[in-house]
Amino acid sequence: MTSTEHGAPTARKAPVLTFPNVVRAEWLKLWSVPSTRILAGGSLVLFVAMGVLTAAGGVAGLNSGDPIPENFFYEYATNGITFAQLFVAAFSVLFATSEWGFGTIQLSAAAVPKRLPLLWSKALVAGAVSFTIGAFSALLVYTLSRPVLAREGLDYPLTTPGIPMIIVSTGIYLALVSWLCLGLGFLIRQGAGAMVAAFSVLLVLPIALGIIPWESVDPIAAMLPSRAGGQMLLMETPPDSLTRLEGSIVMAGWAAAALVPAAVRLRRRAV
Repeated sequence: MTSTEHGAPTARKAPVLTFPNVVRAEWLKLWSVPSTRILAGGSLVLFVAMGVLTAAGGVAGLNSGDPIPENFFYEYATNGITFAQLFVAAFSVLFATSEWGFGTIQLSAAAVPKRLPLLWSKALVAGAVSFTIGAFSALLVYTLSRPVLAREGLDYPLTTPGIPMIIVSTGIYLALVSWLCLGLGFLIRQGAGAMVAAFSVLLVLPIALGIIPWESVDPIAAMLPSRAGGQMLLMETPPDSLTRLEGSIVMAGWAAAALVPAAVRLRRRAV
């Protein structure tokens, strides 16, 4: 309460609920959970370590006098993406399902009555963090491995065609992985179940289909997120596979296929 010049109390205006305010609240929620910091940091460290170690190992293997391939950087720059995406998947699932795990979903739904801004704000925050992890990790791999390659007479300026694309595409890919797993979290609403679903789609299914000796499963395997999304990170794609653009579209379709039903369920079903 406040007072006027004559001492009469007046009511304070209630804060206006806006989408930026919801985003700010979700940002604070994300970093208030210790596992988020661990998973985000682990994703970055593992991605960078895999890339730099692969670069050093590749150079060591070529010290016998063999020339280093000109496309060497493009072959190792994103080697850590397979493991980094699992960390991103884990923190995205937990970011969604923690609302039910901690019992805060009722409070969140009461604070955001229309509900959908709750999902979109989480998607914006998780996507921004995942994009930053991917792009920054790829940039670090480039920065740390460049001196190793330069000693062997192979240098890649940042303006080299393809390098900026790889850095940005890595961030976009992890952002799409994050949206896919966030949608699964909102659909399943249980941490362990959503984690199993996410890891199955990203890791188990590609391995399982890869060992089936039937050519008929190859088109199916090519449409899985990790396979289609992986095309986004290639300088040149094989003629019998998806192009970078087609891989991007398929990966975006997977993210939409999780987020749209999640939005429908959040809107129509009780939380």
